[in-house]
Amino acid sequence: MEKQLKILKDEIQSSLAQVKDKDTLEAIRIKYLGRKGKINSLFKEIAGLPLEQKKIFGNNINMLKNELGQELNSRLNSFKTKTTTEIDLLLPGKVPHIGHLHPLSKTFNELITFFTNFGFSVATGPEVEYDWYNFEALNMAKDHPARDMFSSFYIKKDLLLRSHTSPTQIRVMEKQKPPIKIICPGRCYRYDAFDASHAPVFHQIEALYVDEGVCFGELKWLLGEFVKFLFGPKTKYELK
Repeated sequence: MEKQLKILKDEIQSSLAQVKDKDTLEAIRIKYLGRKGKINSLFKEIAGLPLEQKKIFGNNINMLKNELGQELNSRLNSFKTKTTTEIDLLLPGKVPHIGHLHPLSKTFNELITFFTNFGFSVATGPEVEYDWYNFEALNMAKDHPARDMFSSFYIKKDLLLRSHTSPTQIRVMEKQKPPIKIICPGRCYRYDAFDASHAPVFHQIEALYVDEGVCFGELKWLLGEFVKFLFGPKTKYELK
């Protein structure tokens, strides 16, 4: 049995010396460590040996099995980590795919840019808002009929997903004295069914301009510039 083990070890070493790729390595694994491999066959041959010899040769076979398994894993990992360094400089380059903004994001950013070019600052607020900021601070008490227009998403009794960006105006006016010249862009939420013109989530931009000497003529002129910016300089519009 000892002679068989030595012959098998020499055979394994000879096979390992000829390994060139992962396929050869897998063939060696099957040949020697497979269920019907040569190492497992030795366990059958020691079945008739005396108990002491069986223990000795059993341990030797297990050691050979473990050593071969470790060697195969080590070589397999070396194949995985090898990378090619050859580069053909004459091959045409690959143009990377460039991402694009979603049309909604692009339009939203353009509108914000329009207002900032006219001196408006951008103000933002939380999308999860208190009922007081969303309604009561805007003179819509809990029994106000205007609330019927809003089907809101309430999280708690006095906490909801904002149904407009007006709460941001309230928060700015709490902290800042006039002059105030801001826009309040952002997502809003209302319980609307999906159709061609409605969705539970929509974007909104509100503007607030508080200062001395501000008149309706400025609003009219700014709206006109906005229409021309959005739809083209020759766009005709009418205020009603």
